[in-house]
Amino acid sequence: MWPSLRGLLELSEQSQIGVCACVDDALSRCELARTELEMEMSKVRMEAAGLRDALVKMQNVNEGLAQDKADLSKTLMQVAI
Repeated sequence: MWPSLRGLLELSEQSQIGVCACVDDALSRCELARTELEMEMSKVRMEAAGLRDALVKMQNVNEGLAQDKADLSKTLMQVAI
């Protein structure tokens, strides 16, 4: 016995509803993952900015130490003479 046209249409409609539900679910998961990734990117950007600040501070400390070393060397040369 062949399925009726109405039965086939109902089956097709149910399949489409199921597919739509799967697509909606996948879209929701993608949106959630995108939001989570955006939050992680924000954290990484903040951390990178903090590291850049720390690097600048270390550069300033190194420059100060180099200047102190040069001044100390001059003083020692003067004392030695």
